[in-house]
Amino acid sequence: EDGLEPEVGTQGTKFTYQVKYEDADGDPPYSGFPKLHIYSGGTPVGSFTMNPVNNGIYKYEINLSVGSYSYFFEAKDSYQLQAIGTPPSLKDKPVVTDAPILDWVNEPGFGTDGINPDLGNSNTSFTYKINYIDNNNNPPASGYPKLIIYKGATVLGTYSLGEVDNGDITYTDGKLYYYWLQFSESRFDYKYKFIARNSLGMDAVGKIQIMDGPTVNNPPTLNWTGESGYTNDGIEPDYGTTKSVYTYRIKYVDKDNHSPSEGYPKLYIYFQGTLTKGSPITMNVVDSNDGTYTDGRLYTFSTNFSEGTYTYKFEARDIHSAEVMTSIKLGPSVSDAPSLNWVNQEGFGTDG
Repeated sequence: EDGLEPEVGTQGTKFTYQVKYEDADGDPPYSGFPKLHIYSGGTPVGSFTMNPVNNGIYKYEINLSVGSYSYFFEAKDSYQLQAIGTPPSLKDKPVVTDAPILDWVNEPGFGTDGINPDLGNSNTSFTYKINYIDNNNNPPASGYPKLIIYKGATVLGTYSLGEVDNGDITYTDGKLYYYWLQFSESRFDYKYKFIARNSLGMDAVGKIQIMDGPTVNNPPTLNWTGESGYTNDGIEPDYGTTKSVYTYRIKYVDKDNHSPSEGYPKLYIYFQGTLTKGSPITMNVVDSNDGTYTDGRLYTFSTNFSEGTYTYKFEARDIHSAEVMTSIKLGPSVSDAPSLNWVNQEGFGTDG
């Protein structure tokens, strides 16, 4: 339909013009023909002798500065008879423009990438943002800029971004676009990239590389075990003597089935607000064969105490460093019970 490829490009684009010369009498072109005539805004840019390729096809390649152009071909045979046909008529194109640019947004959390936050869980709304710049004030093509989300090497989805300010129609100084996403699956291999093109079909340059993120990880939870004595707290008994054995128990639950990090869960024991010697304490697993964390895994620790009132809390961290900590709870209260003895007097030595 035309003799030009591509029809839109930048100053660095090599524009290729092609035409086919045919003569029923077999006469070759006149010297210096076919010619390519290029105009910009009705003003001649130049006339160029085209180069033969094969089978009557002639070609010319050229770089052009920014602007809108038109062109036509001219040919004569060796008897200087003017060629006829469609190619000798004036055709519009190419349009030479600067490619649009995608850049990071100069806002907190977006200075070095296009997502904020970089780490969250399945309830986190992740915000993607990009700055679209076009030095010729060409708007984005319909549906652009776009956001592509990857899970590893697999494309999860492609989304058209929304305008931060739909009243902003100046693209030379940049216009912001955004998208919100939540991820139901905890993973550490999500990636993303932005793509854009302007209304002339020119693809954007700039921040178009694939980027890592976000990291999606649900933190573990710590729950009371629900066993007798452990429905409302993590210690049994709550009161006792220095001879009593006090047992702490906690249930570690991880929605993503991530095991605890080494050395967790931990137990912190306080006496009068100060950590006791040896705290924090790494707790012991109740059932080492239990490798399922989604429904909970039990941990325990037992000890004795001298007299006084104690407090405690639990802390856990999964293998990907997501943390959880309980509030401080009261207990146990330790006091040696009073005793009754026979009186060491005559008549009372063995009874009362």
